[in-house]
Amino acid sequence: MNMYIKTDVDGIFRDSNNKALINRDDTSLVAYKRMKKKNADIDNVKEDVEMLKKDVSDIKALLIKISEKLK
Repeated sequence: MNMYIKTDVDGIFRDSNNKALINRDDTSLVAYKRMKKKNADIDNVKEDVEMLKKDVSDIKALLIKISEKLK
């Protein structure tokens, strides 16, 4: 059975079997996951805005062609 030995750093423990350092700070993990999701959401919004800009540009070009043909 693994025993965790407390270290000087809050949330960090040492595994008594293999001496590995274990981070058991769940609050930091939740904050990291929240930040990662927020960044992914921002990236998705940026991609959507770029697609919309391209679509508007394409529509503008088509409208210019149509208006030139109507003259």
